Amino acid sequence: DSDPKIIILILDIIDGYDGSGGYVAGYFYSVNEYPDGDPAIGSNHSNEAEIFYMDCDPADLISDRTDVLNTTAHEFQHMIHWEHDQGEMTFVNEGLSEIASYVCGYGLRSNGRYTQNTNVNLLSWDGTDDVLDDYSRAAFWTLYIYEQFPVGILKDFVNNHHSDWTGFEATFKAHDASRGFFEVFEEWLIANYVNSSSAEAKYMYQYSPLSKPAPVATYISNPNGQGN
Repeated sequence: DSDPKIIILILDIIDGYDGSGGYVAGYFYSVNEYPDGDPAIGSNHSNEAEIFYMDCDPADLISDRTDVLNTTAHEFQHMIHWEHDQGEMTFVNEGLSEIASYVCGYGLRSNGRYTQNTNVNLLSWDGTDDVLDDYSRAAFWTLYIYEQFPVGILKDFVNNHHSDWTGFEATFKAHDASRGFFEVFEEWLIANYVNSSSAEAKYMYQYSPLSKPAPVATYISNPNGQGN
């Protein structure tokens, strides 16, 4: 909105929390970036300011701030990314927000929800009740990129637009001409299974602990009806 201020609004975010389970620790709302009444936001109301909405119940801002601070780093990345690329694909944007929390010292989401079901499209984001699976996969993939390339590649991912694998191709090759999207993707898949300190650097992680992919068996019916 062209001023240097970021407003942090502390409130009880109404999210259906009933005393157990997850809750919304904070969020960034891009509608507030537009002038109120702009056709781009339809009937929504804009506060015409950068605002981070921070939860205070059940979040404990005095004794245990981990969830809120983790979410703050996550959402500030979204805020920065919105300025550079409002149309970024969700998988890239969320992966960078996940790694932002890690880089800022607030830990990394477990990769377990992805490794229990790897039979999914890498770049997909279905936004269903299983969206945590998507977050797990995005965090895991972005961690590999973070460890394999100079840290500046994260800024390039913010600056560059990605709508499919071709965007990754250009971003990767700007840092290493020999490693395009398919090379990095294949190396990542191998690293997920190998992940040994005795392996080549491209087949291991510095971060731990990480779970390894569970075996997946897919059965396809014989079109002639003679078994599977």
